[in-house]
Amino acid sequence: MHQCEFCSTEYHPRLQVKNPRACPAPECQHKRQRLNEREWRVRAGNLSDPQYHRIRRRQRRRLLERIIQMMMDCLEVGSRFLNRPFDAATLRQILDVFISDLGLRRANKLCRFTIDNDPVGMAMSAATDFVQTS
Repeated sequence: MHQCEFCSTEYHPRLQVKNPRACPAPECQHKRQRLNEREWRVRAGNLSDPQYHRIRRRQRRRLLERIIQMMMDCLEVGSRFLNRPFDAATLRQILDVFISDLGLRRANKLCRFTIDNDPVGMAMSAATDFVQTS
């Protein structure tokens, strides 16, 4: 038996609930939900901060720029290997326009890279993926 946090009645909680707080009454469930939302807003306070979103947007953009640069490096190595020239500036411009039209969040979903603080390792894994798929 547990005691409801909101109406103080005793009840049998469902077995699936780890930490039961409220009885099944709709009023108590509504209060429980509101309390959970309030606690979440306190824990995740920075999500409503505009500066947080600006920083995250800059981080996503830097990541995409690094990925574009790795792609350009792979294509340059491939063009030298095949002895076929390509216009790097035009391709870079096309990729930049494509990503800006697509949007940073959707473009990040296209990437198969794991984000870590090792850009050299990330570049090596990108080159390995490129070689394996070619």
